Amino acid sequence: SSCKGGFPNLIFRITEIVVSLARANRRIDGVTLQGGGSIANLAQQAQPGDRYVIEIKGCQRKSFRGSVENINLGNPIRTINLY
Repeated sequence: SSCKGGFPNLIFRITEIVVSLARANRRIDGVTLQGGGSIANLAQQAQPGDRYVIEIKGCQRKSFRGSVENINLGNPIRTINLY
């Protein structure tokens, strides 16, 4: 089947991320997650004003035909400020 615009339906999956806990200009701790996991250890160390820095390391795409390929996203980084 196709989505609007005639593009085939695709399924994307993040295969690896690195989540770091940062305070001021320092990295306090970090964890690499592949296919799931927990950041509970980071949450226990977090203080108001800290931030999570999330870097996407791997992504895969599955086409409507079932083929899976790795996608190069260029390691995007997102920051989440904690209050």
